[in-house]
Amino acid sequence: MDRPRLIGGLGWVAIGLALQAVYWLTGGPAGAVTAALVTVTAIAALLMAQRRRPQIRWWAGRIVAGLLGADFLAAVADRFGLLGAPGAPGVSWGDWDHFLRYTDGMLPAWAPAAVAAIAATAAELALGALLLAGAWWRWTGKLAAGLLTTYGVAMIYGYGWTSPLQYAVPVLIGAALLASARGGRSANRLPSRAGEPASSGRRTRAAARPTAQQNGNGRVAAAPARPSPRN
Repeated sequence: MDRPRLIGGLGWVAIGLALQAVYWLTGGPAGAVTAALVTVTAIAALLMAQRRRPQIRWWAGRIVAGLLGADFLAAVADRFGLLGAPGAPGVSWGDWDHFLRYTDGMLPAWAPAAVAAIAATAAELALGALLLAGAWWRWTGKLAAGLLTTYGVAMIYGYGWTSPLQYAVPVLIGAALLASARGGRSANRLPSRAGEPASSGRRTRAAARPTAQQNGNGRVAAAPARPSPRN
C-alpha cells in the first residue's frame, strides 16, 4: 500500500516545485534553508520514482524524513528564541509572543490561539523526533503530511495564497508522503505471517531435504529415492 502515497508524494512535489518557481521568479523571498529543503526533496523524488533499486528508494525516503524532522525541530526552537532574536536573519519568530500572534492571524476570531499554538508545537516536536529516528515511518509520514496540509490551509486563510510558499509547504507535504512510502531496503523481503519472520526468498536446508513418511505401524520411513535416469 506504499504505492498510492508514493504517487501522491511525487504529485505534490511536482506541483509544489512549479508553484515555488513562480513564487521565487516573481520576487518571493528565497531562504537558504527552504531552498535546500526544496532541492533535496526534488532529487529524492527523482530517485524514488524508479522502481528497480529499492535500496535507493529507501535511502532517499530516509534522508527526506530526516531533513523534514530537523525542519520541524528547528521551527520549534525558533519560536523559543533558540535560533536568534526576532528580526534576525533566518528567524521567523524569535520568541513565543511573535509565534502566538502569527498563529492568531491564521485562525477565526473565536478560535483560541494559545491552544492551537501549544498543540502545533507539541505535534511538531513529536513528529520531528520520530522522523529523525525513522520510527513508525508510514504513520509518521502520513501524520506529518496531514499537519502540513492543515498549516497550508490556515496560512491561506489568514495571510493569502502565497504565504505557504514562503516555507515551501506544498513541497514539504510531498516530502512527508515520500517519507511514508520509502518501502523496505530489499525487494526479496516477502510479507510475513503473524508471528513469523519475513522470508528472504532463499530455500532453507530443511526445505531442501526430502521429507520423511510414516508407515502403517507409526514408524518413520525414509522417502523413496528418485529413479536414476536411463543411459
